[in-house]
Amino acid sequence: MSYQYPDKADLITLSLVLMKNGNDELLRKAEDILLARAISMFRQNRYTTLLDLGCGNGRLTIELSKYFQWVTALEPDGERLAEARKKIADNGIENVSFVHSLFQDAGLPDDYFDVVICNQILQHVNTRAVEPIIREVHRVLKSRGVLVMTTSFAKGDEDCYWKVFAAEGKVQAVEITPQEFDGLASGDPGILPVHFFSSVSLEMHLQSFRPIEQSIHDNIYPHPLLDTILYIGEKRVKQSLGGATSFI
Repeated sequence: MSYQYPDKADLITLSLVLMKNGNDELLRKAEDILLARAISMFRQNRYTTLLDLGCGNGRLTIELSKYFQWVTALEPDGERLAEARKKIADNGIENVSFVHSLFQDAGLPDDYFDVVICNQILQHVNTRAVEPIIREVHRVLKSRGVLVMTTSFAKGDEDCYWKVFAAEGKVQAVEITPQEFDGLASGDPGILPVHFFSSVSLEMHLQSFRPIEQSIHDNIYPHPLLDTILYIGEKRVKQSLGGATSFI
């Protein structure tokens, strides 16, 4: 397996912040505000196991490790995973294990995790992988397990796709077709593809979860390309009736 997240060292994302603020701490602070509702849930419930899906360089893993007995941090980009390992070790954290794999290939056990957090991941994966990833999240969660997800959202009724890149010293963004997006989603260095999900699209993809919270955050970051939706949902139970599968 070879995968490289295209926004090396988060330079493109940070540039979208720095172009208006000049303070890279804003990105972290905005993320903390965004996930405050989820962290409040973690404090109030006796969750034991967490999957940090696409842990990146481990910044969020460090924070989340406080609220769980055991955290599994999965990341397909080897360089980012190495950064996460170092941060966890440097902070003396002992309740985190690491998996270097694409999620679909990781072979994680059924019904194992209390919580799966998928923070700013789904908008960068191939469109054909969205459904398999959500099915896999459903499989590895315990009964009544919780999905916490943030992703880019579209204000209209349809999904849209953009590529973001640096050129001539500036961050530029161009709307693209779904086909071009899928071509870039394998990890083209220096070009960050972003899939903006409409509310209709998310509802369709997340039918196997019972919504607990869905909130749009369109002013929390300093650039519209960072507009985000927070979704928290509880795993629904599958039932089969007459050969058809539904969720209750």
